[in-house]
Amino acid sequence: MDLLRNYICLLKKRLLLILFILLAFGVYKLHIYRTDGFSLQEITPQFKYRDDWTPPMQTLSQEQLKEILKQPFSYLGKGAQVYAFVSTDQKYVLKLVKQKHLHFNSFETAVYKLSFMETFKNKRLTKQKNRVQRLLYSSSLAFQYLKEETGLLYIHLLPTDHLNSFASITDKAGESYLIDLDAFEFIIQLKGDSLIHTLSTMSLEEKKEALKDLLVLLVNRSKKGIKEMDRRLLENIGFLDGNPFFIDAGRFVLDKDVSNQKIYRPLLNEELRPLKLWLKQTDPQTAIWFKEQVAQI
Repeated sequence: MDLLRNYICLLKKRLLLILFILLAFGVYKLHIYRTDGFSLQEITPQFKYRDDWTPPMQTLSQEQLKEILKQPFSYLGKGAQVYAFVSTDQKYVLKLVKQKHLHFNSFETAVYKLSFMETFKNKRLTKQKNRVQRLLYSSSLAFQYLKEETGLLYIHLLPTDHLNSFASITDKAGESYLIDLDAFEFIIQLKGDSLIHTLSTMSLEEKKEALKDLLVLLVNRSKKGIKEMDRRLLENIGFLDGNPFFIDAGRFVLDKDVSNQKIYRPLLNEELRPLKLWLKQTDPQTAIWFKEQVAQI
């Protein structure tokens, strides 16, 4: 009888533990749903300012930057590398670089204190620092070779001490923050509309002209020796004032071989696959026409 009582008691404890874990997981998932994972900690860099770093890349004066930042920015969405916020006038996007891999929760902090975990900790930190360097490199390429094609206005991926500019942002959950931009890694870009939304609202002739312009955009990028490593074309391309442009400038690499037509043609054909599939599903006739256009590049 005592054995049975002990077994039932143990079973209840395990059940309570499972319920607690499920509850904690549910609270965590609810938090992620409400905030999309955003918090100030998630965007706070670990790097300190150094006066030998390259200054921000910009087409804006300090006065123009401050004028844009006079208005609040509200949550727009997130990508693999950034959280994006849109200005009240819907003209600008403020992208704040994710830093999640540089931050450790309490469990990770305790684990990484173990001597044999030091190697894993350093590998993780190195990976994140390399990611930031790749973003800086890609953004530099975009600013140098594709400034108009990306709508980039300001790139600030290393801490500074001279901006004296603040941004008011509101996250997905409705929480507002005032952040000192000297301390954060950010990009300011002109806001456009998504590729799918734009094409879906066009007439047949407008759509064909837009698709021709898209091919010109991709070919010109290739001829400049710039290769896109992220093939999510439907998410990475948008339209700005009726013209296609690159929404995401974070995965470009310099590859002079790509400027050769024999090399860029098959690469572009592969990059365009999601768009061709979408056209096939939504507008079969235009899909046939577009396939012919692609074959001529």
